[in-house]
Amino acid sequence: MAKLIWFFKRVSYRTLAPLFPETISKWRIQEVAKNYNMYTEENEEYYAKLYFHIIKTKFQQVFGNKKLKILDAGCGQGRLSIPLAIMGHTVEGIDFSPDAIKLAKKYAAEKNLNNIYFDIKDIDEPFNDDMSERYDCILCTEVIYMVKDYNKVLSELYRMLKTNGLMFIAFREKYFYLLYYIKNKRFKDAKFILSNSKTMSGLNVHTHKEILEILFHFRLKDIEFHGIGICSGIEGDPLSSIVEPKNLTSDEQKILFEIETSLSKEYSKAGRYILTSAVK
Repeated sequence: MAKLIWFFKRVSYRTLAPLFPETISKWRIQEVAKNYNMYTEENEEYYAKLYFHIIKTKFQQVFGNKKLKILDAGCGQGRLSIPLAIMGHTVEGIDFSPDAIKLAKKYAAEKNLNNIYFDIKDIDEPFNDDMSERYDCILCTEVIYMVKDYNKVLSELYRMLKTNGLMFIAFREKYFYLLYYIKNKRFKDAKFILSNSKTMSGLNVHTHKEILEILFHFRLKDIEFHGIGICSGIEGDPLSSIVEPKNLTSDEQKILFEIETSLSKEYSKAGRYILTSAVK
């Protein structure tokens, strides 16, 4: 019965997505938040470590040992927010999924953190006027590819970032979806995104050049690109055919981590996501 329901939902999403892309996208995100925990899932724990390694290194370069005020926009269950709070930073995490925020608060409470705050908020909605230049650092990871008017969202995040503040944004590269569609023999979909900036279901895709143009538009500087998962993936990803981190031993995963972090800049275009860092 569960498989039948899952199949019906999948067919419904694919059928209705071209007609109501934003609504269907949000339904799917809510569904994922209920059934997929990015804080505890083994593959996601590995990718959180990749993100965190890059973020910590960049923090040291830009801020030294300064304790920061951070916004995690689209925080999910807190997989990056909570480790940042453990480091001693003050963190505000927002997400439009009540299920995700409920778990994020639970995990933060279990660690007795009093420097982290979670709230239910859709980043599509405007932020308060008095929040300009509020944060030393803003994270928006694995979110922008699902947002209809991402330029409006990025403009708001830019407004809330302090001068000389640091922003991290993770984009979906067009190459990822080309591989995904080809792997699944969905050649019409693959051909469609060759000349489009969205998939047929309404998800945003960007080339390396297009990402640079977006960041230049906001006059961000010191831009760096890192590929997250350049030779691995979760179930369903094109690169999961190579390896899923959760299927490795601890020693094998350490070696994979070393490879993926050391080559993340050189092969940034090949990642599950491109993590960009930039200074205002």
